Amino acid sequence: MAVFFLDVNQFKSINDNYGHSVGDELLMAIAQRLRNNLREYDTVSRISGDEFTLVTQQLKHSENALIVAKKIYNMLAGDYNLHNQPVKIRVSVGGSVFPDHGTEYETLIRKADEAMYQAKNSPEPHYKIYQEE
Repeated sequence: MAVFFLDVNQFKSINDNYGHSVGDELLMAIAQRLRNNLREYDTVSRISGDEFTLVTQQLKHSENALIVAKKIYNMLAGDYNLHNQPVKIRVSVGGSVFPDHGTEYETLIRKADEAMYQAKNSPEPHYKIYQEE
């Protein structure tokens, strides 16, 4: 099992520059891209304003999780046509894997969140699997 945290970088500036309706449309477009690419054993949810989680049951190794994190990043980062305006976004993706990074769900969530913040504060591309600092 792997847990991924996804964050839209600079989401507040998108709302400020384009308006909240464009920000809302962006969140719906991201959710749609995630839904369109889910496998039957994946679960996605929006957990806060611009953050999503993805849980997949079929990953067993950190190396495979890094491949999935890269796919998520490539799927979500880039250009969106919102209210007939091109909007370029960047995302940060962090992941953790059972049992490598923990055996309890709360631990996996915390470590995926930490990895997402590590990714956000690193050079592009912004995706990482949890590593002890």
